[in-house]
Amino acid sequence: MRIRVRVSRRAAGGKYWSGRGNRSGCKPKTGAWLVAVLLLAFPVVNACTSATGYVRAAAPSGQGYSETQNADGTFEVRFRGNEPTSIERATDFALLRAATVALESECSHFAILAMVVGSSAQANQTRPEPGKVSMTRTKPTTTITISCIEDPSDDASAYHAEFVRDSVAAKYGLPGGQGDGAQ
Repeated sequence: MRIRVRVSRRAAGGKYWSGRGNRSGCKPKTGAWLVAVLLLAFPVVNACTSATGYVRAAAPSGQGYSETQNADGTFEVRFRGNEPTSIERATDFALLRAATVALESECSHFAILAMVVGSSAQANQTRPEPGKVSMTRTKPTTTITISCIEDPSDDASAYHAEFVRDSVAAKYGLPGGQGDGAQ
């Protein structure tokens, strides 16, 4: 017994399809559409796989740098990265922001009062079925508490803000050397 399926011209993209494969080229072509979707999705996927840059965080818990001035005049500077961001990069960008905050506060030097370097871990199970592989994603975070120092001779552990800013900016190819501010 032979079954023959006929689809209207409208449903088959203007051609008949017999259900016997693509011998006559009657199936509607979806290859070009699939390629277009993949090409449009690539920049979105690529943006998610690069390390967090030196940018202001859009939200308090977002990726990038942020700072808060405390009541005692100290500053708490934070940098949160995404999965591809290394802890070294997160720490460097927190130091860069600390130096920039000191310079914006018209201080030539700053002291680090506290530094917390770590990462947030988030367990992610690929499938909720027993025996499936589980992955852990980590996102580095560095928090530095600084105080501005006007006279560096008073504190041997003072960092020269302009030197720190220029050094870190040069390491990552960022603008900001020679007194023009790392933004």
